[in-house]
Amino acid sequence: MQLIAKVNGEGSPDTTLNWIIIDSVSNGTTIDQFGKLIVDREEKAPSITVKAISVQDSSKFSSASIKILLDTSYFLGNWASDSDERIWTLTNDSWVEKALGGRASYSFKDLKWTEMKNEDVATKDEFPDGYLVTGVVNEVNGFNFSEGTLYRYKLLINKDYSIIYRVNARESRWGRPDELIFTRSKN
Repeated sequence: MQLIAKVNGEGSPDTTLNWIIIDSVSNGTTIDQFGKLIVDREEKAPSITVKAISVQDSSKFSSASIKILLDTSYFLGNWASDSDERIWTLTNDSWVEKALGGRASYSFKDLKWTEMKNEDVATKDEFPDGYLVTGVVNEVNGFNFSEGTLYRYKLLINKDYSIIYRVNARESRWGRPDELIFTRSKN
């Protein structure tokens, strides 16, 4: 992210700035002398405060707090579940899942993404964060969904972005938890 700050003043003031990160961050998160902020993909801080300080007069500065969000693009694309032969395609706006050789399928539309941290003790180390994704059932063929119904799923991703742990945020269905592991598909 390129940050911009401007020094104003009478005459011709020195417009040089020192950029610093105020918070404790990972070693890979840096800001250069021109205000270019690079956030390490392993960054754990929920936000970062940066400060631009006038070199000529250090009492003149500006600060900004920047919220760190997990990039939704890590979730987009094709995913596969070996456990029950499902192929799942996820875009910013839609979710399509096919199972059993394509004979059964369903789709959600109007997806809403809400960032979340995984608080589950058993899975949070492997899948630290993700999104609560909400969508409306659009089409159904051979699945136990009703068109027009609102569904919420927790999508938690591992640290190298190759596996999604998907948990239905609604009640358990069929007497067992509705959770699946999907790996990035080569298709």
